[in-house]
Amino acid sequence: MGFNHNDHYHPLLLDQLPPGPGVALDVGCGGGRFARRLAATGMHVEAIDRSGPMIELAGAAGSPGPGTISYRQADVVTEKLPEEAYDFISCLASLHHVPFDTVTKLRDALVPGGVLAVLGLGRPSTFADYARALVASPVNAVARVVVYAGERHSGGAAPR
Repeated sequence: MGFNHNDHYHPLLLDQLPPGPGVALDVGCGGGRFARRLAATGMHVEAIDRSGPMIELAGAAGSPGPGTISYRQADVVTEKLPEEAYDFISCLASLHHVPFDTVTKLRDALVPGGVLAVLGLGRPSTFADYARALVASPVNAVARVVVYAGERHSGGAAPR
């Protein structure tokens, strides 16, 4: 799996993890890259996505341990989440696809002191925002090519 611009933020998001192993919910997990990083810290991860093909892709990648990952197709809007069940909930570039009251539902699913980590997509509003957006597309395209070439040269994707 090639470059994904969300990867840049993974270390920052992982710095927000509460101490010790716990239970995490990764909402809109896509191909499971961040879920695997959570599991690598010892978290037990429930990873959900509305897309069946993405869940299949994520599940095929396995889990690096020591934590575990359970992937399943689910829509956070209609899913019944248990109250006070998760130490950490992540929504990476997914929350903008759901009604705002979903945030309340996610908050209620956190244990007291739990962390809701949101990586959002902001609407450009300043000249700098538009300039960054103009440059980001070609830079991301080049990064994808470089990462893909590196993976092909090394015989596969680096473990994540």
